[in-house]
Amino acid sequence: MVSVPGFHCLGGVGGRPKPEFPTRGRNKGGWMVYIHPTEISLKDTKVAHCGGSIISRRHILTAAHCVTFYIGTVTKFNNLTLHTGRRDLFEDESHKEQLRTIIGSNIIVHPEYDSQTLNNDIAILVLDDPLSFNKWTMAIALSTRDISHIDGKLCRATGWGKTEYAAFSSVLIEIRIKKQRCKLPDDLDKRVNTTTMFCAHKPGRDACSGDSGGPYVCRFKKKWFQYGIVSWGPEPSVYGDQACGTYSGVYVNVAHYTDWINGFIQ
Repeated sequence: MVSVPGFHCLGGVGGRPKPEFPTRGRNKGGWMVYIHPTEISLKDTKVAHCGGSIISRRHILTAAHCVTFYIGTVTKFNNLTLHTGRRDLFEDESHKEQLRTIIGSNIIVHPEYDSQTLNNDIAILVLDDPLSFNKWTMAIALSTRDISHIDGKLCRATGWGKTEYAAFSSVLIEIRIKKQRCKLPDDLDKRVNTTTMFCAHKPGRDACSGDSGGPYVCRFKKKWFQYGIVSWGPEPSVYGDQACGTYSGVYVNVAHYTDWINGFIQ
């Protein structure tokens, strides 16, 4: 993942934060995918993984910093592997799982992505082999409404990242948090682009290292919509081990990119 001075790329649901509950066998979260570099096996991805969301049979939405690395310039991974239908990464869930490999040319990074500020931290993965939808693998609807629509609303973030108890969760965890005014150290607060980003938190609840790329979803009239993508937050090595759950997490405002996304999926 990208390392940016002063803040870190979120990638688990925790840090100091306590995970609220596993997603268990519920359909909620069927749009979640687990992403890692192909050269790293599933069981060795504790420090090199991200989440993503299914937005069509052939398209996955994730964070740009999840699919790139920086060596003087932003460079895409050659190959990525993604898993759908998973809840527990270390259990045999082959009857639920669909596995796909993404080649570099099918990794679409937003053309204005800035690896230093993480502005426009959004990417689309294009699948050559379309997914089959079932009760374990499904698409999430994308919101096109103004982000103020969810001010103060209790929504959800999910991931396999850092928790209060461990640096990595093998079981998909969800937390309930709200979009609110950013609560960040002064030097980071000024980096928030309020057009392309928003903040969310709840005391003791936060996305953290390992949750990057995962969706921020809200429910209206029994239907779930994706409003955000887990992006970045204060770096614990700079702001203390309690950074996750004390400060806000920062999310990509998905609705801002509606036209860009539709250009690939329609």
